[in-house]
This record gives sequence, C-alpha cells and structure tokens, in this order.
Amino acid sequence: MIYLYYIQRRNNMPGISKFVYVMVLFFSLLIVVINIDAYRSCKTDDDCPDYLCTSPKIGKCMDNDCYCI
Repeated sequence: MIYLYYIQRRNNMPGISKFVYVMVLFFSLLIVVINIDAYRSCKTDDDCPDYLCTSPKIGKCMDNDCYCI
C-alpha cells in the first residue's frame, strides 16, 4: 500500500512542476501586458524616443507625458 502511494506521488510531481511553471509564465506575461500601456513621463521632447512610435510619427512631450504625433 505504501509503495503504491509512493508511485502515485512520483507520477504527480511532473504535473505539479508544469503547473507551477505555467503559472509563473502566465503571471509574468500578465504583468507585461498591464504595463505596456503606461506613458513615459517627460519634461522636453528629447525625453521621448522616436523608436517607440510608428514610422511617420515622432515622440512629443505634452502635459509631462510622451505621445506619438
């Protein structure tokens, strides 16, 4: 009986490890998605990088936030 319990526990360990790995991956992606919409604070137009904007637009500082115009 004890041997059977040991085998069942050993068979569940990879499943538990996969579950923990998937949860860590999911929460890390969730944090990235939550912060992706955050505005950059700025004081001048030089604080806003142009590489964050699509091709014809450039970064401008308005109301202490960077916007692509």
